[in-house]
Amino acid sequence: MENNISDGPKAGPNIQLKPIRELQGMSFFIPEYQRGYRWKTRQVLDLLDDIDEFMNNNSGGMYCLQPLVVKKRPAKDKQDLLAEIKTKLSAEKEAEKKIQDIKDLLTEQWDVVDGQQRLTTLFILIKYLDNKPYYQIEYATRGGSSKFLQEINKDAALNNIDYMHIFNTYTQIDNWFDGKRDKKVSFRDTIINRTEFIWYECDEDPIEVFTRLNIGKISLTNSELVKALFLNSSNFASDKIRQNEIAVLWDRMEYALQKDEFWCFIHEDGYDQPTRIDFILELLVKLNNQEENNDKGIEWYVKPKDLGDDHYKTFRYFYNLFKINKDKQDLFKNVWDEVKNIFDIFVEWYNDNECYHYIGFLVHNEERKKKIFDSVWKLLLEWERSVDKGDFKRKLKDKITEIIKINKRHLLDKQYEVNDNESKTNCYPLLLLFNIQTIVEKNNRFKEDGKFDALDFERFPFNLFKKEKGWDIEHIAPNTDSSLPKEIDRLGLLNYAVKSVVDNGLKTRIESYINDHNDDSKNNKTSEADAVFYDLRRDIEKEKGTLDENERNKVWNFCLLDQSTNRSYGNSIFALKRKEILLRERGLDVDGAPLNHDSNDKAKKRRVFIPACTLNAFTKFYSPETKDLSVWGEEDAIKYREAIYQTLKTFGVKIKESEDKSL
Repeated sequence: MENNISDGPKAGPNIQLKPIRELQGMSFFIPEYQRGYRWKTRQVLDLLDDIDEFMNNNSGGMYCLQPLVVKKRPAKDKQDLLAEIKTKLSAEKEAEKKIQDIKDLLTEQWDVVDGQQRLTTLFILIKYLDNKPYYQIEYATRGGSSKFLQEINKDAALNNIDYMHIFNTYTQIDNWFDGKRDKKVSFRDTIINRTEFIWYECDEDPIEVFTRLNIGKISLTNSELVKALFLNSSNFASDKIRQNEIAVLWDRMEYALQKDEFWCFIHEDGYDQPTRIDFILELLVKLNNQEENNDKGIEWYVKPKDLGDDHYKTFRYFYNLFKINKDKQDLFKNVWDEVKNIFDIFVEWYNDNECYHYIGFLVHNEERKKKIFDSVWKLLLEWERSVDKGDFKRKLKDKITEIIKINKRHLLDKQYEVNDNESKTNCYPLLLLFNIQTIVEKNNRFKEDGKFDALDFERFPFNLFKKEKGWDIEHIAPNTDSSLPKEIDRLGLLNYAVKSVVDNGLKTRIESYINDHNDDSKNNKTSEADAVFYDLRRDIEKEKGTLDENERNKVWNFCLLDQSTNRSYGNSIFALKRKEILLRERGLDVDGAPLNHDSNDKAKKRRVFIPACTLNAFTKFYSPETKDLSVWGEEDAIKYREAIYQTLKTFGVKIKESEDKSL
């Protein structure tokens, strides 16, 4: 990713803040999948009280209603439209009513996908205040409701449950204004001129959108609503060019955040919102919503009661900012600068070799404890407090050192899972850091040599790492002397081992066993044959200096491995683990043949991300002079431990508790 924000697609849904005055004369259609009008008394009174409180605060801003999701209805066929006009003209009505009917036919109509209850309540409220309808509402299955809305009366209310709820709302409005008749004019003015809907114009199938909204899969995200708030034309006066620039930048930021290789170093894989810029907005709220924060002449604090505790509390924060601050344009500039600043910080971290890897490590460590948001928030605070980038990096390393030293996991000769010692899973941060720091140092060496740009070389792929939903601390050499029930596995081990056995007598015994067990005429299923195999295996391991039982539970015998690979072979021997790991890393089948990518998605399941240091261990990268790939011996373990030490000693890792020098 480059410092310049990469180009990306334009935003999808059309979201804006639409003042009620712009709804005058519009026509809305309630489709058949919508239920009837059902607002209760409490909901009506809450709306009236909230608008009244807004008027009393005299903030000079706009009052915002919850989203109205609409879809433009297709234009009527010209022939059908002409036929309807002729029918209206031939009706026995006054000329004025005929003209109004024809105007209604020609008016653009909108399907109401969500927000019918609010739209109907507002219709009733304006009719009460103005004694005439402000816009039209028609119903697909309750045609009489439209007429009843025009002429609300008590007698007709008894004929239909929808009418009863409409009449109840009208009555509650009338009761609320009892003793407040002097407010009716100012209340109407507030509704018409200072109230707006979050207008969400969708282009999808309306039934699908309605279904998502009503089963909890909310289409509207906080960022889409905040974007509509930010790009309100009142924030730009006559500067439409700037408005378009910000709209493009917003979309480019979202596009960059949608790239998993960028996203996953500051967040977990996935997010519960379809738009990821929400995360930046949430961080901005956390950073700024402090009672004492009155920076740059702006009141940043919004009371908790004004935020609520639902899905839209982030949007409410920004909406209330515009209510409590008088200078809207200055506020918008500062808020936009804050949003872009957080994004720019993420880009700067991403483009720096050490910041990317150390922040990725720290975020993932907190992710495992479900504290990822607080982790990034604290890192942003640390960035602001740091003298320069070098100071910030030192603080990152100090935080990592503290994590590695917890429970003395920085001691490489510490023993796990023996005599009730702690679990080997506590080695997870150390082994992950080993993989990450290996890449950091490799990049730095290339950069120092001037041969390659560090970022052109390699980076730890947090996106691939996090897509594997479980990681095990795997024993490189098997933890126990497990049986090898399959004859092919036994022969595989002996064929690996015989190539590097020095003792000629042992070599002859192994070759004899292999020859006998390749001969189908012989009965090889005897307990005597089992005993011979285990004698051979014991002698091989003794000759090759393999790890004893106590030595197998130290860091020099551990590596990171995804759960699916680890559990596919159980507690198998080193040689067979090695084979399976290399095949999976290349996406090959168990016989080494390429998989058919069209069959049952098996190829995708076989191919996994294997961390670099795990591959290094099983290919014996750390002991290149060895030619024996059949076992993980003591010399291999020592070289592996030395590599961990040399790579991580800057983080306080030691061979022994008293050790503070190089090997």
